[in-house]
Amino acid sequence: MSSTPSDASNAVARRAPFTVVALSFMVYIHSLRNGFVNYDDLDERILKNPFLNTPWDWSFIPQAFTQATAGYYDPIYVLSYVIDYQVWGMNPAGFHFGNLVLHTLNALLVFYLTARMTRRTDLAWVTALLFAVHPIHVESVAWATSRKDTLSLFFALASLRVYWQGVGRETRRYAWHAAAALVLLLLGMMTKPTVGVVPGLILFAELLLGPRPFAWRRIVTFQVVAWTLLLVFVAATFAMTVGLAVKGTIQFTPTQHVILFFELYAYYIKLALWPLNLSALYVIEIRDRFEPWILAMLIPGLSLLVGWMFVELKRSVADAERARRHGPVLWGAVVFFAGLLPFTNIMPRTIYLADRYLYLASIGFCLILASLLLRIRRPRLRLAGIIIMIALYGVLTIERVPVWRDSVTLWSDVVRKTDMDPDRKHLLMARAYGFEGRWEEALREYERMDLAARRDPQLWMTVANAYFTVGQRERAREIFERLMTACPQYLVPVMQGIALDIEQNRLDEARQRAQRFNNRFTVAERQWLQDVFRLQAVGRTEQVWQVFQRLSESIEQRTAPIKAELIRQCSDRL
Repeated sequence: MSSTPSDASNAVARRAPFTVVALSFMVYIHSLRNGFVNYDDLDERILKNPFLNTPWDWSFIPQAFTQATAGYYDPIYVLSYVIDYQVWGMNPAGFHFGNLVLHTLNALLVFYLTARMTRRTDLAWVTALLFAVHPIHVESVAWATSRKDTLSLFFALASLRVYWQGVGRETRRYAWHAAAALVLLLLGMMTKPTVGVVPGLILFAELLLGPRPFAWRRIVTFQVVAWTLLLVFVAATFAMTVGLAVKGTIQFTPTQHVILFFELYAYYIKLALWPLNLSALYVIEIRDRFEPWILAMLIPGLSLLVGWMFVELKRSVADAERARRHGPVLWGAVVFFAGLLPFTNIMPRTIYLADRYLYLASIGFCLILASLLLRIRRPRLRLAGIIIMIALYGVLTIERVPVWRDSVTLWSDVVRKTDMDPDRKHLLMARAYGFEGRWEEALREYERMDLAARRDPQLWMTVANAYFTVGQRERAREIFERLMTACPQYLVPVMQGIALDIEQNRLDEARQRAQRFNNRFTVAERQWLQDVFRLQAVGRTEQVWQVFQRLSESIEQRTAPIKAELIRQCSDRL
């Protein structure tokens, strides 16, 4: 008996999920060898996460939902690492495995969602395979801290899929699906607020790919409820949601705004189309005037592209047959441009360009590319094109994953690819070597910098600690003395100098130093200092450092609210 097209489609639907999972694991399985890196991993996200390195406590949940971590309101993201820790401890492989599983689930959701929305299993399969292996996702998957991207997209895609399952159903069932979609969307917002574009993606999906005639009352009601809910969420968490990435002090002229906006989209299109020379850090030039190529090509080109999208959208809404032909490509374009909108300069940011910003938007790119590949008329040529693209992306991904193995490898790659000031390159590499415990190499990088010209007390403290670690005590002492003279209000270098004196058993000098800054300590801190000297005098070294630790924590906690001002004053005097 000959097979029918329906039988072939069903066979693809059964096999596709297994191939998507297999391919995702194949290109990313070696990410489990990667460790943590000094690119956000070392702060409150992972290595200083207040909920890790401790047994599970149910109080973690209300704490996570009522505070910001590392300057962001992202409780679901933070708690996901608690799960990793409870299962794997602080083994980096466990954290990377969580990212790999989430990325694989996202690829599967791309397949199921695209298949249901377009009713084309072949298109969904190719789209999911391209998404699974695209090199632009390496940063999101192979970097432990980028869990925010993989997890937020999981909730966003789950929200889309649950909503779409209710489209065309009877009212009560649709209402349940819509409510569940909103709950999932809120979970995504509590992971990374940029998934707030999802209601817009749902709107365009219904107009381009939804059943006819349109259920306008449902569409409008859902959109009003969804956007109202998101506005309430943003208002309620605004102080925490803004986070460290948004800098209100960054100011652009209107011309700079327009130029940067178009250049960012152009760069993102380039990264998606040509994912070579990828980097963890890109240097963006802020232009003060329009270059001829921007006026002649970039702005007209992108404007025409967006104009075409709206014209085709209007035609597709009016013509169901046209929507069936062009709907997937149009919706892919909407996903791409809308998914990137939060990462343009509509808000002042510290980082304007990063591979991870394409994680959601790339779904649209993969859908467009899959649609174009499947339009190749000759079956053998079409199959060859699909295989070549997937293989090419897979090889590039496999090659890039080890770049995130450790800090030195990561920043060596950045330094090689990025045109930046030599001092900044040396500083990046010094910090990378220091994070990996390679202090001799870190010091060589620090010494290649023009340290005398850098009025940064925290940098000087880092260099002094590096000298101390490699045994160059006198060099460390010189820096501590310089900082104490320039910054008598900043007690951190004072404490480091006292610690160095105690470590070298120079108690008289330690007492003189403590007396010199006596009025800077509280009564309790003075008593702790006396305990330190008394215990050191009788050789009870272990207890000395226990008391010293309590003393240092007291000073750190007491001066934390004014630390930034103290450092600024110190910088002015260096």
